[in-house]
Amino acid sequence: MERKIILTISDSIEIHDNIKGKLKDPRYPSKKKVRQEFFQGDDKRISDGKWMKKERLIDKDNDLYKEVVTDSETGDIVRHCEEPLSKHIGHGSATKK
Repeated sequence: MERKIILTISDSIEIHDNIKGKLKDPRYPSKKKVRQEFFQGDDKRISDGKWMKKERLIDKDNDLYKEVVTDSETGDIVRHCEEPLSKHIGHGSATKK
């Protein structure tokens, strides 16, 4: 009696990177100290778990909000928003529930 067992094991790994940061001005009180926030790199979309390229800039001194989200696979722009920060309300954690 002879038995032949074939076992195949495979695995994959994905590497995603991003950088985010804040620029602070010590002349302002603690809650207003952050003057700019930025994010650039890979980010996982919550709705379907797909990885996207994201660039975001929040600049309080220049009243600017800019965000560009691009599909990593196709290169298509999924979202482009560039507006005064003072007009950017009702998004993210600021949405009414």
